[in-house]
Amino acid sequence: MRKLKKIVLIFFVLLVLNIISIQADTLDNFLITTESFGGSASIELPNGNVAVAYIETVDFTRRGKFAIFDQFGNWLFDGPVFKTASSSDIITNLKISKVSEDHYGGHIMVSYTLNGQPKYVTYNKDLGDLYTSEADFRGGFQLPDENMFYAYSDLEDLGKGKILIYGPDPDGSIINEVTFSTKRVMDVSAIKLNNGNILIAANVIHSFGSVGEIFIYSHDGTLISGPGTFEFEDANRAGSGLKISTTLLQNGNVFIAYSDQNEFSEVSEWIYVGDGKFVIYDENGAQIRGITTFESGAVFSLPRLAVTTLENGNVLIGYRNGLMDPYWNGQLVVYDEDGNLVQGKTQFHFGHLLSLDLISLSGGNGFFTYGTMGTWRGMGTVYGVADTDNDGVGDDED
Repeated sequence: MRKLKKIVLIFFVLLVLNIISIQADTLDNFLITTESFGGSASIELPNGNVAVAYIETVDFTRRGKFAIFDQFGNWLFDGPVFKTASSSDIITNLKISKVSEDHYGGHIMVSYTLNGQPKYVTYNKDLGDLYTSEADFRGGFQLPDENMFYAYSDLEDLGKGKILIYGPDPDGSIINEVTFSTKRVMDVSAIKLNNGNILIAANVIHSFGSVGEIFIYSHDGTLISGPGTFEFEDANRAGSGLKISTTLLQNGNVFIAYSDQNEFSEVSEWIYVGDGKFVIYDENGAQIRGITTFESGAVFSLPRLAVTTLENGNVLIGYRNGLMDPYWNGQLVVYDEDGNLVQGKTQFHFGHLLSLDLISLSGGNGFFTYGTMGTWRGMGTVYGVADTDNDGVGDDED
């Protein structure tokens, strides 16, 4: 009897410790701006702080600016204003990337689309000074040869999928232009692989439906493989296809998260419902894990989906919730690099999400920024991962 009681006691203690370790992961919210918010993108600076670039509208003026936070979401100071425009101008596709120490001095490139036209500016690495003023057709990320790679949908050419490779200098000349899809591309996400090649995941519109396709290109714009298909949607179904987000795993594979929009909801004709899904591919374009659903019946008429790889190797997915939730709250799930669920559906924001960006930080945390409906504010959430092994790296489970 004593032995049985001892076993029960040990089991209870282990259960409590496990619950504590799971609950040790934290969600801390913070405010970016009280002005009308129009999208954001974040990057970790060399000193460990986080620069959040965002669009806001103040007194009929739309502007892009920076705010600097520490890794825990504490506001430090306002950064520069990188763009001022009329409230009638449309600024979208905001992204940030780091560029070469040799050519840009480790500067930060901010790219965005202004009224359908890709633009960019660069700042020095502490955001103290503007390095190059606004220029056309720049963005993307740096290749092993230090040239820049940019994949996009060309709205001036029927939405065809295009690749632009250009030189690393501030006034870099165009080295190569490639059309990776002659059909209309609704969404595209490109990622640099460990072998130096680039994987492009795109939502390509065919006459028979919306297709999720992948392509692999070399750094000079030569097609290596593709298109391969990871998702298909019948043309008779509703929606405009897939919203795609990719992240490179620590083992070199690529995790492709996406939302489909495969039917109308019963609530409204303009709301499409679908599932949140992911697939995993290796750097050669071979599928490692087939279609896996992480959310069923989610609302993606205004797609909000982002994915990043955490320092501990797990994958954090952020998304706007589904039709069963009347508030369309911000939710997250965590998977390991093999596609196994680590942390189930967890709410990180109560209320409608209008935009969503997500990065991982060197300290192990995930860093969300997003816009909200109703308050129209810019908000953020730090997903803190507990270090249960005391090894300096956060864990999502024991």
